[in-house]
Amino acid sequence: MTNIKKAIFKASTALLASALLLSTTAMAANYWTDDVVVEAGKGTPTIDGVYDAAEWGHAQEIAITLDDPTVNQYGEYQGGWVDDRNPADFSTWMRFMWDEEALYIVEQRFDDYIELGGTGATPWGGSDGNLIFLQTIDGGTAGNENAWSHHLLYIVGDGTGSGNYGGDAWVRINDGSINSQETVQYDEIQIVSAPAADGFCVEVKVPWSVFAEEIPSFVPGDDVKIGMSMVPIDFDEDGEFAQLSWVKQADQLGVPGGYDYGGWATLKLAAAPVVEEPETSTDAPVDAPSAPATADAGIVAAAAVMAVAAGIVLSKKH
Repeated sequence: MTNIKKAIFKASTALLASALLLSTTAMAANYWTDDVVVEAGKGTPTIDGVYDAAEWGHAQEIAITLDDPTVNQYGEYQGGWVDDRNPADFSTWMRFMWDEEALYIVEQRFDDYIELGGTGATPWGGSDGNLIFLQTIDGGTAGNENAWSHHLLYIVGDGTGSGNYGGDAWVRINDGSINSQETVQYDEIQIVSAPAADGFCVEVKVPWSVFAEEIPSFVPGDDVKIGMSMVPIDFDEDGEFAQLSWVKQADQLGVPGGYDYGGWATLKLAAAPVVEEPETSTDAPVDAPSAPATADAGIVAAAAVMAVAAGIVLSKKH
């Protein structure tokens, strides 16, 4: 084989491999819907229970109400909210951020009554709180063959029954291969809650090490996707319980074991925001050619190199 043919063969092989990889990454996940995709901003906020727009501002806001378009189409109202949904009773918004060390979560809730009792291990037992369902690698695929997932369970109270703010966080570890669950606490998780205007604020830091024992091959990075859903829980002064499942598509996706094990939205780890440098050149900018869509980029590139290769071989024959 001539040197030119060897070069063509190597280039063709590399681009075809890239095409296959890009086509694979564009495929839908087993246990997450790509109908609902939100972004976690890149950055490292301070966990102090006080929302700071300068820290969280470039993370996508996820608003959740009692007449919520996402819940209405993809989720479910439960408990007292099945038949009675008063907008003054509850609304919240969430933001997610990430860096190489951890996933960060902030919730700013608006609530006419705040229940500070209970424990984060069982928020549904008498606490205002939330369940954040997370799966770092799609269940049943390489690196997560047993379909492990982790539920972050937290409440706004301190977990001692004292009626004080503080926050209490636990993790429910789920083995999707046998539908088993274990709830534990991790010292490395940081959580702080505090009163805020017309409600409360909770900030949480969940190090990636929390997921590592069950899913050791996961590596966070730009544009990496993970599964995520949420179950905000609310108790009224009379003790009435209500919650909603933000994205609940377990039946539609055929998830073994049901909603605890999948049927969630997709959370994308966004790249850091681009800081634009001031222009120093007076030359007119040159428009760069637009790139093909993700799933087609590798295929187009592979086709291009094959065309070039064919041209070179034909020219040599002439």
